Amino acid sequence: MTNSSDIHPFDRLAQHFAELVARHLNGAVAPARAASPAKAKPAKAAKAAAPAPSGRRRKGAKRPPELIEKTTAELLAYIKTHKGERIEQIGAGLGVSTKDLKLSAQKLLNEKKVKTKGVKRATKYFPA
Repeated sequence: MTNSSDIHPFDRLAQHFAELVARHLNGAVAPARAASPAKAKPAKAAKAAAPAPSGRRRKGAKRPPELIEKTTAELLAYIKTHKGERIEQIGAGLGVSTKDLKLSAQKLLNEKKVKTKGVKRATKYFPA
């Protein structure tokens, strides 16, 4: 080592920091490194083509036509008894997500079985 008076203050600081890091890596971190594999997350298992849990579809899977027809009929009956509700309210009442109601609502609109007032989220559904 050189004389400490010949070294720039930043060099002394860097040298001190390097010594602290070396001490830390040699001492305190070694037990933590040994314990870290236990905390490591297990590798994700490959996705199997197993059927989805009951009542749920796999992501991207299409609904069967019978289910769509049943949802459409339930939606029409609900709109007839609860005039002027928004799709969020209808979904909560039927226990169905608004995403699953979208296709059925569009079918009823195309068949002119329901009318709407409002736009976007403020759309209210009425029987035709």
